[in-house]
Amino acid sequence: MRRQPTTSKDEEVTKERVLKVGGASSFAWRWRHDPTSLDETLELTDFFNLLASVTLSEKKDSWTWHGTGSEFNVANLKAWITTNEVSNTAAIFDWCKWLPQKCNIFMWRARLERLPTKEALSKRNIHVEDNLLFFCEDRAETAEHIFTGSIFSNVLWQAIARWCRLPVFYVCDLQDLTSIYKSMRVNVTTKNMVHGLVIIGCWRIWKARNDRIFNNKNTKIDEVISDVKAYGFLWYNNRNTNVKCTWDEWCNCDML
Repeated sequence: MRRQPTTSKDEEVTKERVLKVGGASSFAWRWRHDPTSLDETLELTDFFNLLASVTLSEKKDSWTWHGTGSEFNVANLKAWITTNEVSNTAAIFDWCKWLPQKCNIFMWRARLERLPTKEALSKRNIHVEDNLLFFCEDRAETAEHIFTGSIFSNVLWQAIARWCRLPVFYVCDLQDLTSIYKSMRVNVTTKNMVHGLVIIGCWRIWKARNDRIFNNKNTKIDEVISDVKAYGFLWYNNRNTNVKCTWDEWCNCDML
């Protein structure tokens, strides 16, 4: 459902920028400055090409429903959302109850590839020097590669598996990683713990990535592993109403 603004101010701006001569429309630009780089020139050219196919009319703006059904209502909206057109299995994500909402929201966005990775920014026409992941610099930086395909992340998952006395994690994508706890032949307590630790691990890897880009800080994998244990213990003990443990029990996984 789309609608264009119809305020008097917007109408005045439109009249100043869109001129009609002999029934044809032309644009009267008023740029703050001319393009100063090759990227800006290319973006301006692409912009002109997009506008070349735009046709304006004298009709007033109005609401238009393009989804399922002939009109916009709750029933048609629900039908449209549940169609294959907008369904996405990546959006089906089980939140971990003993983690803060910021971690769950972060992991949900990662599953949908909605994190501001270099590859995502590049697709949005935001200039980046390169789109390579700094952990390995051999593949494009996507959320999936950061958390499942890089050596940095694989070392973390192996460390967590050894710590929890579990088999090594073998995952192909983010969906495998965030649902691996379901296929483990362990008790519910262990599954709940692993589910949270995986999310904390991804959240901490992302922080290490940001520290490298914005603060020029190289975070060692040992620091990430220690932080996963520390954050995990803090949140598990204070936000989990079912199981409590001491720091020694947590470090030795004696509560599992």
